[in-house]
Amino acid sequence: MNRRATQLIRRQRRAVRTIAADNGTEFHGYAAVERASYTRFYFATLRHAWERGTNEDSNGLIRQYLPRASA
Repeated sequence: MNRRATQLIRRQRRAVRTIAADNGTEFHGYAAVERASYTRFYFATLRHAWERGTNEDSNGLIRQYLPRASA
């Protein structure tokens, strides 16, 4: 996922400077994406949904275009 996420970030017309994410396992490799794309990740505090903004919508889009590999 890290390589694909970096590609998608770089493809944007305007620089992606920050990403607000939840604490899910899909973001374990966030540090590699930060280094490769110069984008800073911020993580929401548990049980503070108002900190996430459009995070849930973004996660849905990520799962739509990058589905989990079937076992």
